[in-house]
Amino acid sequence: MIFDVSQELDKEDFYLLELAKKYDDKIIFVGNKTDIGFIETNEKYFNEPIIKISAKHKKNINLIKEKIKNKIHLSEDEDVFINNERQLQVLKDARKGLKRTKKVLKDRVGHEFVAMELKQVVDSLSSLTGEITNEDILNNIFSSFCIGK
Repeated sequence: MIFDVSQELDKEDFYLLELAKKYDDKIIFVGNKTDIGFIETNEKYFNEPIIKISAKHKKNINLIKEKIKNKIHLSEDEDVFINNERQLQVLKDARKGLKRTKKVLKDRVGHEFVAMELKQVVDSLSSLTGEITNEDILNNIFSSFCIGK
């Protein structure tokens, strides 16, 4: 979750912080616009230390990358095992979604479009971790079987 820490948190920020409570172990709090300033009192509202960045000056972006690696428990040299075609397709779709997200960010279209793209990526990856089990996944699995009379 990215917050503008150059100003006081507002009603929407507090709403998002409240939603984040149920995803504590999956959330990374990022405070952007530190090049403009940082309001110290904001920090007390976060469950864990906030990563302070300046996206404009690309300051501390490496800290976000490191935090993501730690959250998902991957190291640079760790092998990933893909079990079947569905898993491979999910990863390919997630990669495409991240590329679309990058383009949306570059085109400065709007935060709601970034959120939409990222939600699709998260939903897709969640199907690998077992957090999402829906009919689409089951249909996808069974579509590769030929079931006759």
